[in-house]
Amino acid sequence: MNPGESDGDQTVFTGYIDHITQNHVAGWVTSSESSKVCRVTLYLDGRSLGSCLADLLRLDVQKEGLHPTGRCGFQFMSEHQDFVGNISKIDVQCEGVSLERIQGVKPIAVAKEKQGRRKLTSFEKRYVKERRAKTRGLMGVTCSGVGKSQAQRVLQDEWYSLDYLIYSSHKTGTQTINHSLNLNGLKSVSCHYLPHIHLREGDLGTFAEHYFRETGRKLQLISVFREPVERHISSFFQAYGSRPLRLKEVRDQRDTLIFQYEVEELRQKFIHELKQETLFCYRESLHDICSQLNIAIHRLNFQEQALFSTTEFEHMTLTLMRFDLFFQQPKATLSKLTGAQLRLENANMAEMKWYADKYTAFKSGLEIPRDTLVELYDRKQDLISLFYSEGVDARLQQSVVRYGGNRSMS
Repeated sequence: MNPGESDGDQTVFTGYIDHITQNHVAGWVTSSESSKVCRVTLYLDGRSLGSCLADLLRLDVQKEGLHPTGRCGFQFMSEHQDFVGNISKIDVQCEGVSLERIQGVKPIAVAKEKQGRRKLTSFEKRYVKERRAKTRGLMGVTCSGVGKSQAQRVLQDEWYSLDYLIYSSHKTGTQTINHSLNLNGLKSVSCHYLPHIHLREGDLGTFAEHYFRETGRKLQLISVFREPVERHISSFFQAYGSRPLRLKEVRDQRDTLIFQYEVEELRQKFIHELKQETLFCYRESLHDICSQLNIAIHRLNFQEQALFSTTEFEHMTLTLMRFDLFFQQPKATLSKLTGAQLRLENANMAEMKWYADKYTAFKSGLEIPRDTLVELYDRKQDLISLFYSEGVDARLQQSVVRYGGNRSMS
């Protein structure tokens, strides 16, 4: 009997456990009754840990013609289990049938053995070579002087076990999203530019292709857009306030520019750097993403009424959020995105830092020359048009009303 066919009244299931991390088990299962949503149960050493409907979106399964809508994925998470250390004891069943014995399924051990035998590509070798100078990897893996087997472990631990890559501009909630996902057993890393995670500019498409080939899953990419003036103010304060402390460039907060400058001096410096486009992390990550994927911004999908919007590519899914909308319902947004009820961990918020009072005073009296605001919005008009239905002119007018001034730059 071929997968997806039924013998009389017997239902045939096809599926695969394709992802196991310490606290996370995921995969997909379909039924020969195409409209049926399957229910799966997770067992560890014969003990039931719970069940769920396999109705998460798996476009890779749909693309292969194994399910009409792709709503056939499942995932289990537990903070108190070590799934990786108990792979042999894991059993996912669908109506009493163990998933690893369902037709068409390759056992995890065979898949892992096959991955271990293959040669590294030149792209993977370059990544590992560049990582040798580092003492710790993205996930805490030591990779100084790595051999072939160590290199494969580095790639598996740092790349192919990722659930989400958050590639988003500075001060767009990346740390809140990243910390919340990891807190709930989902492995994610964040970056503002690819070199932050030891990839080169332009590597995004190649990385996604390698990830898809090794895991059978699309790379899940998240990016958030924030109103430009608000984002740059927050970046400015972090660049001259908390960042020097974190990098140990100063002894304590009294040595930082944020502490030493008066509020009006900070405003003048900010306006100058905004005009010159020299502000810390001035670039928008979405511009970099689209440049690497060779796609225009207007081809991306974003709907204001949704918690998030997705655009599908051959080897990745790009999830877009708008900063202000996300922080209205952060827990609900991440829970819907992952298909699980998540705990939220707010991180790196300006209002929680030692300079919070100065930050508030800075914003309350800030007056930015109109021509500077016009230039800023002109530089980012494609993103503003995508994320704000009222359009660039209306958003610019709101910014002028809030921050506009009559002063001209000297």
